[in-house]
Amino acid sequence: MKRSLLTFVIFLLMSLGLRAQDSGFGVRVGLNVSNLTESDGSNSANYDPRTSFLAGLAYEMPFSKANRWFIETGLYLSDKGFRQNSSSNLSVQMMYLEIPAVVGYRFKLGNTWGLSPYLGLYYGYCVRGWAKGDAMSGYDLFNPPSGTPQLFVRSDFGMPTGVKFDYKKFRFIAAWDMGILDITKSNSVTTHSARLSTFNLTVGYNF
Repeated sequence: MKRSLLTFVIFLLMSLGLRAQDSGFGVRVGLNVSNLTESDGSNSANYDPRTSFLAGLAYEMPFSKANRWFIETGLYLSDKGFRQNSSSNLSVQMMYLEIPAVVGYRFKLGNTWGLSPYLGLYYGYCVRGWAKGDAMSGYDLFNPPSGTPQLFVRSDFGMPTGVKFDYKKFRFIAAWDMGILDITKSNSVTTHSARLSTFNLTVGYNF
C-alpha cells in the first residue's frame, strides 16, 4: 500500500508541474461534523457526532483544454472525533494533518457561477488525540496512562466526495469524507474495527 501511495503522489506532482501556469492556490476554512462507526463483523454501532473545524491551503489545477476537468490537493488541519453523551459524557478529539487528492469536473452556470462534483482520496496523520469525560480528567490517546491501553493508530485513509459551487474566485463546498482504514490499534483489547466519517461545509477563495 505504501508503494502504491508513493506512486500516486509522484504522478500527482508530475501532473501539477505540467500545467502549473493554469493552477491556483487558495485558502479554505469550514465546519466538520464527524463520527465513529464500530463494527465486530456482524454488528455495528455509532457514537454521537462531534462538531469542530477545518482549515488549510488548497492547490487547484485544470488539466483539460477547456479547463473543465481539474485536480485539487492541499494541506489541511482537520479536527475530528466523536462523543458519547448518554453515559460518561465522553469526548474524543482527533486532530489530523490531511492531504487530499481529488479529481472533479466543472459545469459552467453562466459567466460567473460553476458547479463542480469531485471524488478522490485523502491521507491523514493524527497530530493530537485527546479523550476526556466525567470519569477522567483527560489523557493522550497515543500516550495513555499506565493501565489504559492504546486503542487507536495515528494514520487514517479515506475517500472524499463532494460538490463545489464556484462564484468567480470564491468556493462554497459541501463534502463527505468516508474513512476506509481501520483506525484501531491491534491488541488483545480491540476486537472490533472502527472508521471515522465526516461531513464538512467549507468556504474558500482562490488567488
